[in-house]
Amino acid sequence: GVGAMTWSPLACGIISGKYGNGVPESSRAALKCYQWLKEKIISEEGRKQQGKLKDLSPIAERLGCTLPQLAV
Repeated sequence: GVGAMTWSPLACGIISGKYGNGVPESSRAALKCYQWLKEKIISEEGRKQQGKLKDLSPIAERLGCTLPQLAV
C-alpha cells in the first residue's frame, strides 16, 4: 500500500475558495494571530492565486468535484 501525509493541502483554506472575495470576519485569516495569512491573501500574489483558482473551477466542475476535492 501507499500512504501519504500532507501538510496544508488546501493552503490554509485559500484553495477552499472562501477568500475569493476578501477575508470574511468569521475566517481564520481574520484572527490577529493569523495576520500573516491575511496579508498573503490580500497581496498582489494572493490575488494572482485567486485568479488561478478561478481558472481551475471549470476543471473541477467537469470532473464533478469541488476545488478542495481536486486539490486533495
